[in-house]
Amino acid sequence: MRFSLLAALFLGVFGLATFGLFSLNVFRPVENRFAGSCQPVLGVVGPEDFALASNLGRAFVSSLNRREGPDARGAILSIAPDDPLDSGGWRDRTNGVPAKFRPAGLSYFESGNVRRLFVVNRATRSIEIYDVERNGDLTHLKSFNERRLTILSMSWQWVPTAFTFPTMNRAAA
Repeated sequence: MRFSLLAALFLGVFGLATFGLFSLNVFRPVENRFAGSCQPVLGVVGPEDFALASNLGRAFVSSLNRREGPDARGAILSIAPDDPLDSGGWRDRTNGVPAKFRPAGLSYFESGNVRRLFVVNRATRSIEIYDVERNGDLTHLKSFNERRLTILSMSWQWVPTAFTFPTMNRAAA
């Protein structure tokens, strides 16, 4: 009696786990739909995210060398995807502003002559807003900090100085 009860319990748990895994498509094969080619870019230490600025022919990459410790300052690189090994893209474009900077998610906005890069800064739990020059240099415009911003990874923007978060469903400015 005891054995059959344990066996039934085991089969029930196993069945539920298997059903859950199949419903999450864990065993489904991955389809390759990318027709292009990829080239590894070595040398970016601790890349976190990237945002493509196709009209500028650049990709902004947030990087942070976590091995330097908790006070390490991150960087935003501006790399040309057509020539990723160009040494001009391998320098921090933020000009050291802000001083405490641990970049995470990036989002690029462009409308007419207005180009903005929104960067999640985990060091101060804020959003840094940069003006983007045509050559990829960044000028810090504003830091947005709000006490309710506790878990930040990515921001999406609507207009040059207002943005929204995927979980908040309301704009903050």
